[in-house]
Amino acid sequence: ISVKKDSVIWISLKAPLGIEIFRAMITPDSVYYMSRLDKKYFIKPISYLKSSLKADIDFYKIQEILFSSPLISDLKILPNKPHNGKYIFNSDNNKYIINSLFRVEKMESSDDNNNKIIISFNDFSFYDDIESYYPRHLYIQVESEEKFIAEILFSKIQFNKKNSLIANVKPKYALKH
Repeated sequence: ISVKKDSVIWISLKAPLGIEIFRAMITPDSVYYMSRLDKKYFIKPISYLKSSLKADIDFYKIQEILFSSPLISDLKILPNKPHNGKYIFNSDNNKYIINSLFRVEKMESSDDNNNKIIISFNDFSFYDDIESYYPRHLYIQVESEEKFIAEILFSKIQFNKKNSLIANVKPKYALKH
């Protein structure tokens, strides 16, 4: 996963032998996807994510999740600090657990239709180049008409590295509708 802030999220999933399975690119207005397995690709508007995941998600929310800094708004902090050293922020549809490093450890968000997204940030390490803690483990669960679970274990994390993001589609790939 590579991110150019407010511009593009680049995802490449590789099998154990380094064979690329799929490549995706998400921009503030579009989703580009290319499957190496079935040699198909598509380009959809960003609203495709919302309709596919049945969750209120867009480019900026995904970016916030990947940056481990989801926006916390319209919440009130509970007056008690639980005995395990974590703080809890609550509102009617949202719950955030803040760890002793003052980083979001878990967030839950639901809507009136019982759709829910749960995101956990774990295994925080300190990175000198950003002078902050960042999680090495990310767990995402969406519960709606369909279920979606993603678990990301970051093996190599780099910040502020220049990347060239190339998304060439070979002519033999078929457009998927």
